[in-house]
Amino acid sequence: MSRANLLVNAILTLLIAIPVMATDAVFVAVPAIGEAFSADPGAVQIAMTSYILAYAVAQLVYGPLSDRHGRRVVLAVALAVFTAGSVLCAVAPSLGWLTVARALQGIGAGSGPVLARAILRDRYGAASSIRILSYVMAAFGVIAVIAPIVGGVLVDRIGWRAVFVFGALYGAVCLALAWFRLDETRPAEWREERQAGHGIASYFRSYAVLARSPSFMLLAGANTAIYSAMFVWIAGSVFILIDGMGLSADEAGGYYAVSVIGFVVGSALAGRLQARLTPLRVIAGGIVLCLVAAIAGWAVADVAEPLAVVIPGFVIMIGIGCVIPPATASGIAPFPEMAGAASALIGFIQMAVSALAVLAAGFLYDGTARPMMLLMAALSAAGLVLFIPFLPRLHDRMIQR
Repeated sequence: MSRANLLVNAILTLLIAIPVMATDAVFVAVPAIGEAFSADPGAVQIAMTSYILAYAVAQLVYGPLSDRHGRRVVLAVALAVFTAGSVLCAVAPSLGWLTVARALQGIGAGSGPVLARAILRDRYGAASSIRILSYVMAAFGVIAVIAPIVGGVLVDRIGWRAVFVFGALYGAVCLALAWFRLDETRPAEWREERQAGHGIASYFRSYAVLARSPSFMLLAGANTAIYSAMFVWIAGSVFILIDGMGLSADEAGGYYAVSVIGFVVGSALAGRLQARLTPLRVIAGGIVLCLVAAIAGWAVADVAEPLAVVIPGFVIMIGIGCVIPPATASGIAPFPEMAGAASALIGFIQMAVSALAVLAAGFLYDGTARPMMLLMAALSAAGLVLFIPFLPRLHDRMIQR
């Protein structure tokens, strides 16, 4: 791979990791935020969920906008919004203010993964983008390992507001790199074709095409179930380690980071396995691994030891790493002329369902890992059911429309 491609892939990794800076690092601060505003876990989770819902809806706008006007300018505006939202979170005087500021942060953050995936499809084509996204997601996983550690240190040493200051700095760096180092990848003739449409409806016509594709919707559904299980782990594990087991935010961030290494392993493994196995086989294996590990975690949920939570979480994250990159890229690959919209719709479905899953995790929380593991097992089972129609096609290299 050329030096130029390595630089671009590094920038895209940073863009994909933007949600990590607004979730993994921030979830470590949730107990401290609740204490600062005298709020219970459910109320704080509503503030956190406002980010997820805004993130989900914003993606639906960024996809068609970037297909019509290009990736670069849309990305720049959105990153500026994310940075501003992070600053407002850092100075929030109340939980209500924080809830609104988190929504603004989510609106900006929605651009990163959507447009990074679309740029990968633009640059590398259908087959190569599936493999390269797995490696990019493995690199993203390294950032995901670092984020909760950084968040824990900032919360313990400075306070919860420092987490949002860090997010603002990260957003500013991403904005500078995207503007000065990324070229426009959306072909000019495709942009002109999209711009020929008139009215707001013309922006979103791609979603009707995607919704009529059974393969796209089923794959997006299975992908979403596993993605939601990941968010349940992100949101629930920190509460269990800090509130249930009495660990500090620093210690909890370290344990959580160990589990995220599983995602790095799974994503790298998915990239390697695709040289010998089809993406569908890799996805199927990952879903089964998630289900088995979640059931095992539920079985040992009464053991009040961090490793009894972290080890099943580590294995679940391996399975998630085997599912999300190939499933996402395989969903986008058959739609090169609407890669932005395909990426956005996948992201919207993922985040909308994840928001509900996080809310459920917050309100079901009982101080143990049992509700969290049961919820992750249920989501993994749902992903397996949605994947059943693909089982006769496990030898297929590409998913058709």
